[in-house]
Amino acid sequence: MSYDFDVGSQHYSYETGKRARETNKVVSGRDLEAIVTLLEVAALSLTTEEGATFARERLIAEARELGGSEIELRDEDIDIVLQKQSFLTRVGKELRLRWANTG
Repeated sequence: MSYDFDVGSQHYSYETGKRARETNKVVSGRDLEAIVTLLEVAALSLTTEEGATFARERLIAEARELGGSEIELRDEDIDIVLQKQSFLTRVGKELRLRWANTG
């Protein structure tokens, strides 16, 4: 089964009063909410078993791989997100998903 990812919605234009189709817009690589989501998905991807830990560098590499060439992740934006995030916890020098805590 194939899916059409060219998702759009229809609305009435303020200018013309006619129906217009609006398609999804590419998210900026500087959108912090998008970076949070990408890092969280990367952390999920690296959590292959309960309590699994991973290095910060591995998390960022995974996020960049998942984001592909269309999303440029800047180090300063990643730092902002990692300082404010609530889905990871430190285990020594590594990170782990907060819900994956075993102790």
